[in-house]
Amino acid sequence: MASLKFVLLLCVLLCAMFPLSFTIALVVFIVKWILRGISLFIQQLVFAEIVFKKVHNGGLAVFIRTVITGSFISLFVLVVHRGLWWDISPWDRIFTLEWWDLDARLELLDEWWKYCGIYAAVYTSYYARFVSQWTYISNLYNQIKNAEISMCIGCDGKTPCTPDVSVVNCNRCAALKLNGWKAGFIEDAETLHMVTKPLFAGVIYSWLTKNDEVAKIYKTHHSETYAASDNPEERLAALIKKLKKSLKIKEAS
Repeated sequence: MASLKFVLLLCVLLCAMFPLSFTIALVVFIVKWILRGISLFIQQLVFAEIVFKKVHNGGLAVFIRTVITGSFISLFVLVVHRGLWWDISPWDRIFTLEWWDLDARLELLDEWWKYCGIYAAVYTSYYARFVSQWTYISNLYNQIKNAEISMCIGCDGKTPCTPDVSVVNCNRCAALKLNGWKAGFIEDAETLHMVTKPLFAGVIYSWLTKNDEVAKIYKTHHSETYAASDNPEERLAALIKKLKKSLKIKEAS
């Protein structure tokens, strides 16, 4: 409470000393705040990215986002085309038409059919984006596995490692780079909302829980998904908890 009073007092003093500069700064701050709110509204609600909080990126997420985004766009087009109010709304026409008036119903269906194109375009856009993201993350995973096989050789540089040989016995420099690559893969999977996808969740969980180096690099890597002030330990714990939930792994009692 004391700090709040101090801030308010400081604002009053600045306003009294520099009225024009303070007013301009306040207006700029308010405009930035409004623009940030609009951007967040468009990103989370219109583009339906809020869906990713409950559903991983996939067919279901694409469908839900299509319905939400398509509805927003259709409503906007409807308002622009018809005006905000009109004498008889489409909903009233649906329920006031006689059930035997087939021609009128076909006319109404033809009127609404054009809006299906909006949903089709939105679905195509979201699905194409999902396919490109899926292709990228899948190719990256395959490259990592290929690198694991290529680098995992004995100290003589010729003899392949057996499955029980630790990666420490392989080229240490290559191992460090590979672990950084794995941590980067996890970052990408998070950003693309695919970290809990069953195909990747088990692999990521294994990397983080069985390879301390990957977990360490992951905690220290900068990610746009998280604020720089976030606690790395809490961030890692939250991800592992999310993976356990996805894989249905029970917490140790």
